[in-house]
Amino acid sequence: MDLDDLLRQRGALTRRDLADRGLSRRRIEAAFSNYPRPRADIIADPGLHPNAMEALRLAAALTCVSAAEFTGGWVLTTPSRLHLATPHGHPQGPCKFAVVRHRITTAATLVVDPTQMCLHAAGCLEPVESAVIVESALVRGLVTLDDLRARLGNRHGRNARQSLDLVRGVAGSPIEVVVRAGLLRTGLDFQEQAELPGIGRVDFLVAGRLIVELDGWQWHGNRAAWQNDMRRDQEAARSGYRSIRFSASQVLNRTDSVIETIREILATGTDVRIPPFSRRDDLNTVC
Repeated sequence: MDLDDLLRQRGALTRRDLADRGLSRRRIEAAFSNYPRPRADIIADPGLHPNAMEALRLAAALTCVSAAEFTGGWVLTTPSRLHLATPHGHPQGPCKFAVVRHRITTAATLVVDPTQMCLHAAGCLEPVESAVIVESALVRGLVTLDDLRARLGNRHGRNARQSLDLVRGVAGSPIEVVVRAGLLRTGLDFQEQAELPGIGRVDFLVAGRLIVELDGWQWHGNRAAWQNDMRRDQEAARSGYRSIRFSASQVLNRTDSVIETIREILATGTDVRIPPFSRRDDLNTVC
């Protein structure tokens, strides 16, 4: 692997990293002349995100929601502040961005490990926001709930424990975590990613009779997906199930209304009119 590819993969490399890979002193000096140097002892991928470049400059590591976003994990909203982790006693220099500071026991380069990222998120963010980050890491096989609970202990407070209580590791999108949290508050019985004969897998089966499906913005422009959804809805009706669909924008912008609609349908057994939503909102929502 050449140096360009290695930097794209790793984001940043120290002199020791290069030496460990067998590069001569001359090649190392050439690399430090040709690539961005956030600090004297490190080079970075020229295409690295400014947030990550700033973390390197400060000898800090991205963590919490900033780490989740940088590594391609799910986040509900783009963070307005940069979340950085440094060891205890590390000097905190001025930053170009508004910063939330977190502590770690051992220095990390560029980004903290996934477990630390999840623990920082659980202790820092609102439970649903952090649950989305933890769910994503769990789905990708980066962490385990048992390890997170063991590491959490009593150090991070009630919000952190509530966050982990919302995580299952089965969601197919962040909006499923949001709906799960709402359903848990109601006390309704539900199954996630339920496999129904002749219908296939559905996002939620609530009270054994109401199928709840969640559609991301990509769905609207995909005719084949639309036709498949119609077939599934028709098969569900033939099998005696009720079905309802919500868009990503409805779930994210009107969560309480979505949950109340589900409750009303189950309570009355009749269709409930859902207020129209803006297609523009959907097109600006990625899930």
